[in-house]
Amino acid sequence: MGLIELEGVTKTYGGERGLLDMLRRREPTSIRALDDVSLSIERGETYGLLGESGSGKTTLCRLLVALNEPSAGTVRFDGRDVHAHSGRTERDFRARVQPVFQDPYESLNPTVSVGRSVAEPLPESLDGTARRERVRRVLADVGLTPVDAYVNAYPSALSGGERQRVALARALAPEPDVVVLDEPVSMLDARTRADVLGLLADLQHEYGLTYVLVSHDYRLLRGVCDRVAVLYRGRVVERGPAETVLDDPHHPYTAALRDATPTIDPTTERRHADVTPAVTDADDPPSGCHFHPRCPRVVPPDGWTGSRDAFRRALRFRRRIAARDPILDGYDSAATVLAHGLVLDLPRAHRTSAERDSDGTRVDPDTLALGRDERAALDAAAAAVVRGDYDSAYAALCGVVETVCARESPAERSVDGRTVACHDPMSAARDV
Repeated sequence: MGLIELEGVTKTYGGERGLLDMLRRREPTSIRALDDVSLSIERGETYGLLGESGSGKTTLCRLLVALNEPSAGTVRFDGRDVHAHSGRTERDFRARVQPVFQDPYESLNPTVSVGRSVAEPLPESLDGTARRERVRRVLADVGLTPVDAYVNAYPSALSGGERQRVALARALAPEPDVVVLDEPVSMLDARTRADVLGLLADLQHEYGLTYVLVSHDYRLLRGVCDRVAVLYRGRVVERGPAETVLDDPHHPYTAALRDATPTIDPTTERRHADVTPAVTDADDPPSGCHFHPRCPRVVPPDGWTGSRDAFRRALRFRRRIAARDPILDGYDSAATVLAHGLVLDLPRAHRTSAERDSDGTRVDPDTLALGRDERAALDAAAAAVVRGDYDSAYAALCGVVETVCARESPAERSVDGRTVACHDPMSAARDV
């Protein structure tokens, strides 16, 4: 059993009907920030959480330090539900699991001196002398020396790097087992980042710490983590040893994060992530696999005879019809509707030649690898759009442009030393 265990954890925000909802006679909206997440974090390791903004990383951090409760599932620390603590056991838990948040300018009270801020999480049982000694020791340990120059200083007199060191000192003061680091260096310049990361490594060795490190920075987690979990819209899509997952990603989203990471090596050719932008709101996630509307490896039905790229475009066309996308309006021919409806918003390197020539506004359907029956269904749908009959347009594609990725959430499976949640059989065979 790991030091930290998450089992089936879901966190939903909203859903309660407020006064404005009643006045407007509408149902309340809710956002599922985490969706059935299960993880195990071992003592002494650095466990990374990777994903874009909105993937659920910060929500997961807040659950780990018991700032929020899960809507379903269990978070356990050292074998006990973190939300079952009360009184003394709660104080003990909060001393053993400490957070360090992203913004050093917001995480410190500007009216409280450094010494008082660092002493805040210390147990009340410590007398004044012991408290002062502990504060001075951790300030020295995080490199804020001479200590006398910092202990009575206020945050406004400190640089961003110094403030983040104060936040680390405050987390270390109660001698925790776990430090949860939510984007701890994202707001620091490159030199200060390197200093803080080196400090974190030294402190982990000295204090015997377990780190949970949250970041959107692919390269950062590759350099410092033992294991990593990749989150997309509240779900874990890939997890395992950091080197295995990040050097050879199997899930299309993990590969897209890799490809979107700039390289500092001028001899390395830049990759361009073959994904489309997000097309749904946070409170209206796609059905099935949440990533499928953006995915380059979305799975066609068994009867599909065209290419996977053609299917991906046809699926986007179907989604545009379902949403009555204005991009389809105002055309008097089915060919023109198709030319615009089959376009994908991709980096230039992944566009067709027609898309590149038209600056991404149209594609030539005749250049796509489509079977005869598939093209007939697309033509029928486009003709219905010209007539303004979106219901018939959508019906023309039902049974033809279908995917398991939209119907079912993929189950996790173990492959090549990691766990992947993807319907695409190729994700189990090679790097996507």
